[in-house]
Amino acid sequence: MRVNITRAVNREFLKDTNPWTLVYHESYKLDNPDQRIANDIDAATTSFVRIVTIGTKGLTLLIYLTYSYNAIAGPKATAVIYCISIGLMVMYRLLLKPLAKYTFEQERLEGDFRYAHARIRDYAEAISFYEGEPMEKAHALTAFERVLANQKQLAKWATLFGIYVSLNQWIPNLTALCTNAIFLWEIPMDPDMLANLYLVAANYAGSVMTSFSDLMNLGIDFASYSGNLNRIIELDERITFLSATAETRKPTIHYNQKFISFQNVTCVTPQKNTLVKNLNLEVQKGKNVIITGPSGCGKSSLLRCMVGLWRCEGEITRPEEYGKGVLFLPQKSYLVKGSLRDQVIYPDTVAQVSDDILLSYLERANIDSIFVQFGGWDTVQEWEKVLSPGEQQRLIFARLFYHRPQFAVLDEATSALDASNERRLYKRCLELKITIISVAHKVSLRQYHDISLHFDGIGGYKISPITEEEKEKARMDKQWVTLEKQPGLLDLHARDTTLESTFFHKRRVKDGSNYIVRLFRIWRRMHCHEGPLISSIMLFFIVAIPIILSVGTSSWPVLLDPVLQAVITIDRDSFAYWFPLLSCAVLGTFILLPIGIGVSSFLSIRYRKSLMDYLHDLYFSNNQILKLNTKGSEIDNVDQRIAKSTAEVTVSLNPNATTFASLTLLLYSILVQLTNPISAIIFLLSSGLVPVLPAVFIFGVAILAFLLALIFVQFMSRAVENKVKIEGDFRFEMIRLRENAEEVCFNGEDGIRKERVLLDRSFKRVIRASWSWIIATTLFNLFTTLLQQLAVPGALSIILWVIISTGEVYKLDQSVLYGKVASLRNVVANSLISCIGVITILQPLSNNKGNIARIAQLIEAMQKNLQKLENETTHEDRIEGDHYAFENLVCVTPTGRELNRPGITAALKQKEALLIMGPSGSGKSSLIRTLANLWQFSKGTLTHPPKEHTFFLPQKPYMILGTLREQIIYPHTRMLSGGAEDAPSDQRLSKCLEMANLGYLLNRYHLDDEEIWNSVLSPGEQQRLSFARLFYHSPTFAVLDESTNALDPSNESDMYSACRALSISLISVGHRDSLLPYHTLLLLFDGRGGWEWMREAQQDEPGRAVRTKTDGGEDENISRHTDPSVYLDDEETERLV
Repeated sequence: MRVNITRAVNREFLKDTNPWTLVYHESYKLDNPDQRIANDIDAATTSFVRIVTIGTKGLTLLIYLTYSYNAIAGPKATAVIYCISIGLMVMYRLLLKPLAKYTFEQERLEGDFRYAHARIRDYAEAISFYEGEPMEKAHALTAFERVLANQKQLAKWATLFGIYVSLNQWIPNLTALCTNAIFLWEIPMDPDMLANLYLVAANYAGSVMTSFSDLMNLGIDFASYSGNLNRIIELDERITFLSATAETRKPTIHYNQKFISFQNVTCVTPQKNTLVKNLNLEVQKGKNVIITGPSGCGKSSLLRCMVGLWRCEGEITRPEEYGKGVLFLPQKSYLVKGSLRDQVIYPDTVAQVSDDILLSYLERANIDSIFVQFGGWDTVQEWEKVLSPGEQQRLIFARLFYHRPQFAVLDEATSALDASNERRLYKRCLELKITIISVAHKVSLRQYHDISLHFDGIGGYKISPITEEEKEKARMDKQWVTLEKQPGLLDLHARDTTLESTFFHKRRVKDGSNYIVRLFRIWRRMHCHEGPLISSIMLFFIVAIPIILSVGTSSWPVLLDPVLQAVITIDRDSFAYWFPLLSCAVLGTFILLPIGIGVSSFLSIRYRKSLMDYLHDLYFSNNQILKLNTKGSEIDNVDQRIAKSTAEVTVSLNPNATTFASLTLLLYSILVQLTNPISAIIFLLSSGLVPVLPAVFIFGVAILAFLLALIFVQFMSRAVENKVKIEGDFRFEMIRLRENAEEVCFNGEDGIRKERVLLDRSFKRVIRASWSWIIATTLFNLFTTLLQQLAVPGALSIILWVIISTGEVYKLDQSVLYGKVASLRNVVANSLISCIGVITILQPLSNNKGNIARIAQLIEAMQKNLQKLENETTHEDRIEGDHYAFENLVCVTPTGRELNRPGITAALKQKEALLIMGPSGSGKSSLIRTLANLWQFSKGTLTHPPKEHTFFLPQKPYMILGTLREQIIYPHTRMLSGGAEDAPSDQRLSKCLEMANLGYLLNRYHLDDEEIWNSVLSPGEQQRLSFARLFYHSPTFAVLDESTNALDPSNESDMYSACRALSISLISVGHRDSLLPYHTLLLLFDGRGGWEWMREAQQDEPGRAVRTKTDGGEDENISRHTDPSVYLDDEETERLV
């Protein structure tokens, strides 16, 4: 059922532009379509099968048993049984409503908490640059406090619900016992016949109420099924509507292989904002067009209209065939899950050329180094993590060269590239006669285009030709004087064997740490980190309750014998005396079970808080978030270990779950299951009801069942682990599709078809893993059910053994023998079931083992990092001063790999500005990480100002979860920025936004509005908001790592001018030549570990210009990895060549 529904939904979901429309379109978007397909369909089909099977069985049995019981006991007894059952159903509904409410709320809060940690994982480096660990810890703790507050309410209601469930197990038996005694006494009959009739009626009455109970328990399944079904139906209706109305949402597009044209095109956003009015433009083959304009003016929006994602007025003409006709390179590089070959041929499924030709495409894109670095075409990696942004963009150009379309539409496709690689890629496009339409901010790109289309931001535009004189004109006339220069001697693109050995070790070396040792270490952290006295008292009750419970359940059957004798002999006085005692003993004993679960749940909450506090203290200190979440870390999915594994180990979301996922519930279950058989055997031997030999036989049966269950559990645990892993991979692919919906849709039907192939392949693995899990679980359940069902006939066999061996079968009359058999049956069956029940602790124990190991590995890794930090002496060559200075500084990666040799020598004083330039991968950002003390250096000295005097703007803008006010003051919290009287005024924050050209945001939002800012703001707006953050803090020094690559020249100029007005000294990393006028010092990297230190030439001082060559010449003898002509004059270039 799941297979058919999932495939049907995927077929409709992956049509036209449905993925993008459901995620981004304001009028049609739907929350979490990936979760609905990957999770909700699975949950709905599972609930449906349970409802059908259990409901059909329950209704059939209820009808049959009611008829049979009514024939024996009469309508009055049947009415009493039905009234009590209906009363229990009403109580069930009253308790279920708040329990369901807090359970669903718990799931939502747990999701928010996990998402908070997932963002930390994605933005670990940016947070480390900002030194934002205190604020991130405060935010995580706030989310965690909400989780705990709701969890306490959930535990309270779950305990009450557990008491009801426990009582519901024995109320039917006691009700049947009392009802049958009262109504059967009214029927005149022989005592022997009465005893026989009583036993039959008791079974029928108990089964009737049990059938009611089974039907009541379907309430949770009905609620789950209803909620999931509504979400699936909503998704299906939305997809069906989108498919039926697809043509009405698309612009009018004609197809022609010779040109691209826009005729009276007016581009309007889904929010009805007009971006471009009446655009008329025709792009012929060989005529390259560059589209420019301020951020948010509609450049990328025009491309969405061209693809068909947005509806527009007017007519668009373009080639029909994707790949060969037109290929889009979107702003965000999209790398699919698969091999290196898959990245180049996407969206093709099979390569159309040989591997040698594919390698030539990598060489043309200057990215062939990854072929050697990662070991060939069939290597599978998380490419978006192991490749830098510049490498990802070059790999996308290799994809462009493979498809070799007639037209290529590039949306900021070289924003992360240096001038050398940018020039190489554009020249290759021109050589392949690919007509280019570029969306860009870089002025340097104009030389590769013939026509300029400029948007003014208010709906207007200007089309002008780019003359040859303009292409040849030098853009930067600033002169520079070389102060020091060192040639490089390294190959920065060689394979990192240190990193490879780390991955090799992580994959192949099995951790031999003992499970019991790790379990004890984690328990000690949970028990002793906070409030050990209260935790110890609660732990005492967890241990004491199972002992009391086991003694009670073993001894109360003694009271059953006189009750049964009173019923059979119609002794009303004796029944009135013994039945209340039996009822109090049974109900009192079984109330202890949910109370024990409740105590376990509250202790689990305390344990979870203690463990989380301990983990947070380690995680948010000493740059642990960066060390554990970067390439080369031995720990994977840190956010999942902290947020999910700890929850499963410490607190089960449903405290009545039979899996006992949490540590304390598992401990309580083990104590109950172990003390019950021990107490039962002791009771049997001490009571004298059963001889020694049958009692030992019962104990032997339990041991044999336990050993057999071990074999099943080992097989089942592997199936469970494999299923969880493959389900996670499938959900991850659905999330990737959701996050990259626009990039996929830019590839048209070919991209949709490729994604369908990938999802089908992943889903087939899910089905295979599910079959293995179903088989393993079925065998285990069949085994346990068979043993439990054999307990009653086994007990009767043992009773027959006992009464024959003792000769009582010949001494007692029939009525007394019936009572004796009934009494012994309960005693022996309880003992046998308790012994067999030991096997039920094996399954949750095996499931819990994986989470214990994952948490222990995380703690061990953080302690190892902390110990390594403590063992390292403070770097004697890191000196605090009032300026920045490097002397023979050699930067190294966390794996110990040197990035420059010989060391860098440079200095930056206050009110100066330094620009660092060089090819991609030459170590520019690595130097910034060294300045921020995120990475170390192996040689030389580093002088730096105090931390509070420097502010970092990392390459990836970081938008926290919070208000607009909190975006500006980050990493300050309101508490850190002072009390209410010292908090920054709204006027000051508004001024910061205005300086960053974001004053218009206050027309859309208030300072205290909360949004998902990285979704509602464009990349350029996010970068300007980071500058507003910089202006708020107004430090002495600011380090900017590619912080303006998404800005147009006007906004870029305004940001640097504002920094100069605030007297902020700058260290900038960039590729654009347009950055040169804003800096007085220049540090050039050559891509081989070498560098050149330069300063601005004074008036009339001889110097040279640093510019990109514009004559189109390029000597192929120069290394593919660096082109010195970008930085050196013609004479020096010829000498180096």
